[in-house]
Amino acid sequence: MRTITCLILSAAMAFGAGEGLRVEGPRIGFVAQEGQVRPVLGIPGSAWTGPPAWSADHLRDLAFSPEGSWAVALDAVAKQPVIVRDLAGAPVVQPFVELTGATRLALSPSGTAAAVLYGGHEKLVVASGLPGAPQLWEFDLAGLGVEWLRLAVSDGGEAVLATILDNGQYWVAGIRREGGFRKLYAAGGGAAAAFLPGKVAAVLADTEKSLVYVLPGLESAPRLIATGQDGVRRPVEVAASRDGRRAVVVHEGGASATVLGLEDTVAAQVECGCKMESVQRMNGNALFRLTDAGTGTIWLLDADSAPPGVLFVPAGGAR
Repeated sequence: MRTITCLILSAAMAFGAGEGLRVEGPRIGFVAQEGQVRPVLGIPGSAWTGPPAWSADHLRDLAFSPEGSWAVALDAVAKQPVIVRDLAGAPVVQPFVELTGATRLALSPSGTAAAVLYGGHEKLVVASGLPGAPQLWEFDLAGLGVEWLRLAVSDGGEAVLATILDNGQYWVAGIRREGGFRKLYAAGGGAAAAFLPGKVAAVLADTEKSLVYVLPGLESAPRLIATGQDGVRRPVEVAASRDGRRAVVVHEGGASATVLGLEDTVAAQVECGCKMESVQRMNGNALFRLTDAGTGTIWLLDADSAPPGVLFVPAGGAR
């Protein structure tokens, strides 16, 4: 077991002499801050949040694709799922499901599919083929009688994983376009799941039991890859690298995370002076955003570096 202390790297700041000068260059993703969407510019270890690109105060639950310049969100009033294309240019917001009243939204690992939960309508709608014209399928949830807590969807849109609560028992359940609904794993008390990019395989994290599994498919039994002895401490968030060889699990409280090798099961502990709020992959193989930009700064985890390191990204540009 290795313990990696927080590595704080000051990013190179770029300021123009003229007022309103926009900083351009490499972009590793986007972040929402106080109703504004900002690009994250530069490269890992030398990055900053750029000036506001556009206003998103009419949207909630924004989820950015790590592979391009688009995002999905819910309209704050109608609760209608929308896709925002061309974030770096002239953003265009369009509904991708006509039905309003959505209660939950999830974007796939590469941003090519989205799952939308309609609690009032007892319906799940999955859209694939993003950012192009979406291909939709629906699943009727009526009669299941469970509480839907979290969603994850595969890049192809053929499978959904959901954390549910059924008569006091937490489960990770799977839904397939062809194959229906199936309870896959009984969790001790809360769970998180994330698909591997481009695959139906997934990573499951059991919060209460401090266990992490690989799920080879929705018809396969979970395979245990990490426990509390590997440093896993009540995991609450999970995500996988682009190549599917690593996973990051954030522990309850947000002070630390574990980077896991999915092939060699080698574990590395990462600690941070920040509070990790999520784990969202940015542009790159194993670069993850750990915090939102509520204060104008964000923290990234570079899980490809040896050892994995946490990077501080300050705000830059016009605010």
